Amino acid sequence: MNLIYLKGILEHLNKSHLSDISDINVTSILLTHSISGVITYWLDERLTSDLKDMIFSLCTYHLRALKIDFTAEDVNQYIDEVLTSDYEELLK
Repeated sequence: MNLIYLKGILEHLNKSHLSDISDINVTSILLTHSISGVITYWLDERLTSDLKDMIFSLCTYHLRALKIDFTAEDVNQYIDEVLTSDYEELLK
């Protein structure tokens, strides 16, 4: 994930008062490295969890860290949508 893009998202969350991020630079690095760390461990087969369960854990961890309200049902719905979507359409 591009750090500049992620910083833009985090700045928007702060400006819109949807989150209270004290240091956007540090937060973007933490988010990026936690995601890449989980992916690396999964690819190296050091994590044997179901892919959907890992995505759910990452999402809820980050939403809590950013103090963004969510329901498990909403998170699972979005995960299902992404996993079953046409990736070419998502990238447009």
